Amino acid sequence: MKHEIYLIEGMSCAACRHHVESAVRVLPGISDVRVNLIAASMSVTHDCPREEIEAAVARAGYRATPKEAGAPPLPD
Repeated sequence: MKHEIYLIEGMSCAACRHHVESAVRVLPGISDVRVNLIAASMSVTHDCPREEIEAAVARAGYRATPKEAGAPPLPD
């Protein structure tokens, strides 16, 4: 399983956070997903293609961009 952090664009409220989390949680291969509204980020533990995660977030109306390796960690 991989653990990745994504930056999420377009979230402005708790409902947005819920939409993103719900869209990703139902994907096959997702073990854990947590969305942080304040940090505009999503932490995902998965065994599925990155493109599927990004597409699920896009279908929910937002944009997911993988956080670059080596960048400082985001707050939980």
